[in-house]
Amino acid sequence: MPAKSIVGQIIGISMIILFILIGLIGLVLPLIPGIIFLILAAYLAAKMFPGVDSCLRRNATIDVYLTKSNQFSRLSNADKIKICLLSSCQILFQSIRCTVEFVKKQFSK
Repeated sequence: MPAKSIVGQIIGISMIILFILIGLIGLVLPLIPGIIFLILAAYLAAKMFPGVDSCLRRNATIDVYLTKSNQFSRLSNADKIKICLLSSCQILFQSIRCTVEFVKKQFSK
């Protein structure tokens, strides 16, 4: 569903650009999970622009995830919080793992 107000569109496009920039930085720096931010940018773009949504849905795997994300809004608030907490924990643990690997690599030189 495209954003209806100009302010909503500006905020949405700003978030997409921010997520893309963080994602690209994250691809270079091991401390930032870049792929996650690129996925968030694609998801937000798909929600704002129907053309992006249809383009992404050509891939069967992405189509499944977009369909599931549409069902997310139907979940209870408790279930939404559980999913967000689990995702946050996963991001935290991946960041810690990447940091430990980076530090080990630096000290092994």
